[in-house]
Amino acid sequence: MEKIGIDHDTRMERGLSVHGWRHYLNTSLRMANVPDAKIQEITGHASLEETDRYTHFDTKKFTEVLAVQETITKKVSAKKTKPALKPTKSATVKKVTTAERKKTAAKKGAAKKGA
Repeated sequence: MEKIGIDHDTRMERGLSVHGWRHYLNTSLRMANVPDAKIQEITGHASLEETDRYTHFDTKKFTEVLAVQETITKKVSAKKTKPALKPTKSATVKKVTTAERKKTAAKKGAAKKGA
């Protein structure tokens, strides 16, 4: 778990373990209707009985929960996000010639001398 940024103290504080994660993952995959053969391949379970042991409730009893989750997910993904900044009209940039720069600099210099 340290490889993914969860240090020993955090694991102990929160009661996290790789074994516990396997139970959570197995149940979550079943809730998502992932076929048992794929779950066994991912988790390394040798039998359907072992996969059943890692599932902590009858997922068939939670189909309405899955339906609600799918509805929420669809609503969230369908929302249009507002841009952080509103696009602005690009200002026209006037090219300033060298002569104009010198003229402006001369005016600023004259203003400083007169002040």
